[in-house]
Amino acid sequence: MSTIKQRTRPVVIAAATGERTITVRRLAWKSAKTFFAELSSTLALVFGSARQATPSPEIGTPSPAPNFWDQLPRIILESDKLVTHLLTGATDLTADELAVLDWGDVLGLTDAALALNTDDEIKNSCAGVMGSVLGFVGQTTTKSGAGSMPT
Repeated sequence: MSTIKQRTRPVVIAAATGERTITVRRLAWKSAKTFFAELSSTLALVFGSARQATPSPEIGTPSPAPNFWDQLPRIILESDKLVTHLLTGATDLTADELAVLDWGDVLGLTDAALALNTDDEIKNSCAGVMGSVLGFVGQTTTKSGAGSMPT
């Protein structure tokens, strides 16, 4: 059995009143669920627009579709909400405090929060849960037909 501990990382920011150390931590379960649901929606918005992109012959990669540029203000707005949710959950900062921080400091805090909330321990735990669920689902459909319980 593995033990998952609350992980933290100190980040020094240049606040208006001088340097300040902010402790960034892993999200609580409820905040993590909400954050990743919001992240999924934001990525769907970005990549949904990117799916309509056409390959660029010069470099062989998709170039943004016109729809992507139309969606850019919404993507920025959604990203702001996403970062605010992440940082208010992973720090003791309020949304009002975040709003007045230097954007480099916000990016540094965001980097630390994402690193803590998507590290190898979290990825491996997610993979283990998915493996268990998929193994269970596979057993229920192969033993004696769809919907049967494993024996």
